[in-house]
Amino acid sequence: MIPRLARELRNDLPEVKGFSERNIKLMVQFAHEYSAPFDKHRELANNYIDQAARLLVVGYGFNDDHLQTHLVKRIRDGLPTIILTRTPSGIAKTLAEESPNCVCLSEPSGESGVSVLAKGVSFERTGDNIWDIGTLAKELLG
Repeated sequence: MIPRLARELRNDLPEVKGFSERNIKLMVQFAHEYSAPFDKHRELANNYIDQAARLLVVGYGFNDDHLQTHLVKRIRDGLPTIILTRTPSGIAKTLAEESPNCVCLSEPSGESGVSVLAKGVSFERTGDNIWDIGTLAKELLG
């Protein structure tokens, strides 16, 4: 199949370079080998998610379908979760609104403080600017 593909590309697109039989074989090899390390890391992450008694999700936007499937299921199943993100994605908002034990903390619309969303209830609390890393560290570590 590869020799035929290389030949057809050469005949149909003579001005396009880089699709020799050797290069196409290398592309196929790369495609097969590329996913293996990623799959291993995803498997490790899923194992940790399975073992978790609670989750703190920092800065993840829930915009990556092949990474979040396992995570979203656990949150929807009731795993206690705090999502900490400056601007929550639609999925993060939905999880906080619909999941029984999920809270989303985000940057408020105006003043310093935090916007809280959980179980369909949303409110803002004014106070220190926790979106500054120094302030957050001081608040968390004392």
